[in-house]
Amino acid sequence: MSVGAFSRWAMRALALLVGLLIVVGSWRTSHLNERDHTWAIAMTIVVALSLNEVVPVAWRLLARPGVLPIVIATSAAAVFLCVPETTEQMGDIGLVIVVGCGVELFHRRQLPVWWHLITVGLVLWGGVYGAYGRQSALVGAFFAQWPVIIVPVVAALLPTLRRVPETVRWLVTAIGAAAALVVARTGALRYTVQPAIVAMIVCGTVSLLAAGVVTLLAGRAADRSRSASA
Repeated sequence: MSVGAFSRWAMRALALLVGLLIVVGSWRTSHLNERDHTWAIAMTIVVALSLNEVVPVAWRLLARPGVLPIVIATSAAAVFLCVPETTEQMGDIGLVIVVGCGVELFHRRQLPVWWHLITVGLVLWGGVYGAYGRQSALVGAFFAQWPVIIVPVVAALLPTLRRVPETVRWLVTAIGAAAALVVARTGALRYTVQPAIVAMIVCGTVSLLAAGVVTLLAGRAADRSRSASA
């Protein structure tokens, strides 16, 4: 096994550990010890592993200093808007994100990818912990990660996104952030889980389609520009 492959598997093992620690830390607070919350245990681990895969991609595609911290801040905002408990953790998490953003802007360079992995892990923990067992809030907390995830997902589906101007990727991220915030203020606030799931599916699908259209249009515009200058 090459050093690179070993490093990737080591990071996945660490992400799995982080997911398990979030579960343990929220075990009683979010009623994860109850049978009807078993799904949330699995989703916490799946989302933690997914973030480990997509954050390095987002770090490369959103390379302007300060941009990725702002994206992560929108995820934190979505968590803040939908989970019942925010006083114990979200203020400190927000401070960590703001400090990271300030450092990037001051030095005009990105912080290492591991810093952003830590911050998204904190946001995920803040959402799962703060849901206090309300299943709709758990759905909202998981979907709150969509602003970070959407650009790598669209880039995987449409490689064109990798070669268009970075401002297009900012727009794609904004679409994902809008979807997460809508879910946070609609289905994720209900007392039953079904409206949250419906809101997540609808907003996730619409935002993904919108991001795809934006990417394709931007790609065609970039191709015409290159042809005209050739």
